[in-house]
Amino acid sequence: MKLDTKHKQLPLDFKPKTSHIRAGTFHKKDAVKEALKKAISNSALDRESVARELSRLVGEEVSYHTVNNWIAEGKNNRRFPLEYTAALVVITGDMGIFESAMGPGMRLMSDSELPFYELGKMVAEEKKRRKQKKAIMDQIEGF
Repeated sequence: MKLDTKHKQLPLDFKPKTSHIRAGTFHKKDAVKEALKKAISNSALDRESVARELSRLVGEEVSYHTVNNWIAEGKNNRRFPLEYTAALVVITGDMGIFESAMGPGMRLMSDSELPFYELGKMVAEEKKRRKQKKAIMDQIEGF
């Protein structure tokens, strides 16, 4: 199918690659807010200390009131900025903030988990190659 570049219009039969995903699947606002609240309350720091350390790490002023607004039930128009996520994970030690924003089939892993993933991938590839090698050897006469 060729796109009509002259009129800058998508054809009527255009189907995005996301058409199989249920509408609203990525509505994560409440999950992020809940994870943020949990991470802060479970940390050893109070909200004021979290705000101060977050300000230091991101290089922008983040007040105690801003942190409160991010997690307040009635403040739906105050969202936590994505670019602060890594800093807050480091401060609180809670990866739940990242995980709450992830979509279906998406996962995160820490640096310490990465070698286990890499090893598992290598083992699976070796198993596949052994199976392919056996199939080829079976085709060759005399083996």
